[in-house]
Amino acid sequence: MNNYTKLLEYAWSLDIVDTHEHLIREELWMDEPGDIFSDWLKMYFSCDLISAGLSHKDLEIVRDPDSEKTITEKWKILEPYWNAARNTGYGRSLDIAAKGIYNIDGVYGDTIEELNKRFLTARKETSDGTRSHYKYVLKEKSKIAVSVQDTVNEVMKETPDKEFYRPVYRMDWFINPDSFQGVRKAGEEAGISIHNLSDWKNVTEFHLDSVIKKFGIVAVKSGLAYERSLYYAKVPAHIADTQFCAVIGGTHPRSVHTTRIVMPKEFQDYMMHHILSLLEKRKMTIQFHTGLQEGSGNHISNSNPEHMTNLFLEYPGVKFDIFHIGFPYQQSLGVMAKNFPNVYIDMAWAHIISPETSIRALVEWLDFVPANKICAFGGDYFFVDGVYGHVSLARENVAKALAIKVERGSFDFNRAKEILHWMFIDTPSGLFKL
Repeated sequence: MNNYTKLLEYAWSLDIVDTHEHLIREELWMDEPGDIFSDWLKMYFSCDLISAGLSHKDLEIVRDPDSEKTITEKWKILEPYWNAARNTGYGRSLDIAAKGIYNIDGVYGDTIEELNKRFLTARKETSDGTRSHYKYVLKEKSKIAVSVQDTVNEVMKETPDKEFYRPVYRMDWFINPDSFQGVRKAGEEAGISIHNLSDWKNVTEFHLDSVIKKFGIVAVKSGLAYERSLYYAKVPAHIADTQFCAVIGGTHPRSVHTTRIVMPKEFQDYMMHHILSLLEKRKMTIQFHTGLQEGSGNHISNSNPEHMTNLFLEYPGVKFDIFHIGFPYQQSLGVMAKNFPNVYIDMAWAHIISPETSIRALVEWLDFVPANKICAFGGDYFFVDGVYGHVSLARENVAKALAIKVERGSFDFNRAKEILHWMFIDTPSGLFKL
């Protein structure tokens, strides 16, 4: 066997750590109506189909769980765009999932009916209690020991299944709360009447400590790069206080309707710094979305990780897990991971965004970034079948990159195995104290 084959075999021998998922609970998944398109086109590849020319109206038709159209009729709508886009990482991962999970040779006109039938059978068998599809995909096929699960909600209600997940807590809502009623409710849950910025800071700290104690969160997550720049300026407290009081003071507390609010950027900046100071005291990790935003169109420059340099400098006690290799700013992220001891590269989502970029970036990083600063895989999917396609590409990409380094004489085969183990297991385990 050549070095790539041996490294790939070694990669598949490991039960790995998955740094990032959005998976809904299995009991909710098995009760969802619809077909394989309503599941598989929730995200990612649907954006490539739109990019290839599929209309938003037709996309909604094919993924409508209540549609009267047959799976073959839906395929006829999708076929020209699916064939145009199947070369992308998103498309390739679905063909891999079809083969690896359902033993179907890709998503095509002559396979879609049988593929959909096997998908629906898996859902029914899970619902009947015959087997767990999540366990089959995540444990047996993907060989994932544990996934770091993005809770999304600002207030967690239940602990994710520990057989599969460790929870991460989103605190974006405390930085940019969207309604006065929500602010008031958060205060009531903390037993704090909110009148000023100091009160809101106390509410924020209360909820952070509550989820640490109740749910054992392993990190905090921010996805605000979808909405604004990642540059968080150092704002004086009196400015943030004035802005906060102006917003909450201009809203009638007894309104029966949800009163939407938009917090000014300076307030958001101040609260990000406050949350990072809380995390530093607790020696916690924070995950940041950077780079490409999912969906069809956004301001990519907002999510450039270069904007975060001031945060890295000011909070050396916080570990920053920087998502999605910052694509297309992966070289800049590599420089920051080299320069800052508290900055880590996370390849979540990256292997399906661009398999080739992921390989080349890893080859380059290993020339100037310490090998223990990179996390190799995060599935970042809302539907479980996608995780298998992604983890397959991730293992292939890492094995290819490391084989290149061995063949070029950068290090030997045993060192490549050591780095592979660090990237898939040791580094993420340390970041999240697993």
